[in-house]
Amino acid sequence: MKLLLYIFNFKSFILGILLAFSIILIGSFLSEFFINKSNHRLSKIFGSQEVDETIFFVGNSRSVPFNSTNLNYSKKILNLSQNSMNSFQVENILKAVKEKQKNKKIIFIELTSIIDNKIQCQYSIFYDLKFYFGKSEIQKFCKKNYYLEKFVPISKINNELFYRIIYYYFFPEKDQIWTNNYKMQSEICRDPKTSHLMSHFFDRESVKKMQENANKLLENYSDNNTEIYYFIAPIYQKINYALNTEEELLRNGFDKLVRLNTLLSNSFFSNCNMFADTLHLSRNGLVALRKNNIFDLLEEY
Repeated sequence: MKLLLYIFNFKSFILGILLAFSIILIGSFLSEFFINKSNHRLSKIFGSQEVDETIFFVGNSRSVPFNSTNLNYSKKILNLSQNSMNSFQVENILKAVKEKQKNKKIIFIELTSIIDNKIQCQYSIFYDLKFYFGKSEIQKFCKKNYYLEKFVPISKINNELFYRIIYYYFFPEKDQIWTNNYKMQSEICRDPKTSHLMSHFFDRESVKKMQENANKLLENYSDNNTEIYYFIAPIYQKINYALNTEEELLRNGFDKLVRLNTLLSNSFFSNCNMFADTLHLSRNGLVALRKNNIFDLLEEY
């Protein structure tokens, strides 16, 4: 009786292992499938999907809402921005854009996105995609992510980006209609505070890095078929750091900078309806930019 019970428990143990192994295999296959096939902007540019658009916006969360809908523009814009994106990821995207879209194209980069160059390990989930070019850096600086995801791909689901990828797989049309729907609180509108992130974006050292990294990207990736322009998304603040930085860069002869802040009236910067918060534009603000014909460069593409 004890022998039969032992055999039964051993069989259950083996079946349990096989079941767990099967779940891991199926989960790993599905996770890789979703990452490659999702309509999430980064899956689309790093994966095997075709890219027909010739107008691109790249940057951190400050440039995410710059899309065809919010700018009221008839041509398709592919916005490739992502929260907390930095210069390392922007450069990877430029490489992918040039590989996937060989025709004439224009790329707008938000300057506060290229101050820092830290490797962000959340992007390790794109390692196996053909058009992701940061492989050596991911392998070197994100060893834990790299080896875990290499041998157990289902572990990629433990990543905030992966949940966005899943969402836009099932709701593909929503990826390119992002809008900052939240509204600035009245007390912030009356008395906007300068956050640590705001200070970091516009301090002296950051402005220097902006221009250095911008020139490096221009030198390496602009050509006859690839126009690269930069812009600084407006801010809501007592001291208009974005405007001041734009004026400084223009004085320095930075001719690839879209005059976005310097062409706006003072009333724009004092109107809370133009901003979702102190760092991000609302849809009203984006529509106002378009009405001011600030992105006339789009007409050529």
